[in-house]
Amino acid sequence: MRERHPGREIEDPQAHVLALLHHFGLLAANLIVPGYTLEQTIGEQCAETEADHLQGLACEHVLAGLGRLCGRRFDLVLLDGNHEQSHLARELAAVEGLLAEHAIVVFDDVTQWEGVVEVFGQALRDERFVELGEDGRVGVVEVRGAGGAAAGER
Repeated sequence: MRERHPGREIEDPQAHVLALLHHFGLLAANLIVPGYTLEQTIGEQCAETEADHLQGLACEHVLAGLGRLCGRRFDLVLLDGNHEQSHLARELAAVEGLLAEHAIVVFDDVTQWEGVVEVFGQALRDERFVELGEDGRVGVVEVRGAGGAAAGER
């Protein structure tokens, strides 16, 4: 899908991702699944014409699809995109069903957007997660294992 990321001068972000994977020899170890984690939101807000809207179309509810196909196999998830509190909270809830024991969840913009600040703070207070760190831009938590401890706590 060729698109310009709203607010940034990035032409065809998927091509950039593929180039990086190629550069680091990771093409065989990755699968790119373009789409919306939940329902489409950004394309509707940014489309000025019908052609813009059609160009932004992608599959929706990708997390639910990955859950049906893969189950709890993901060791790392990056939550970056929609900064609305209710959307991010629903996204985190959907991601939880995909995470392996001791998986890492990275939140982007943990100090810059009120909705993200709130959801990240809720995750830090949640006994299912343990904070690994935060640098003013990203925050990282680990999923506690079946015994209640994170890998770093043993």
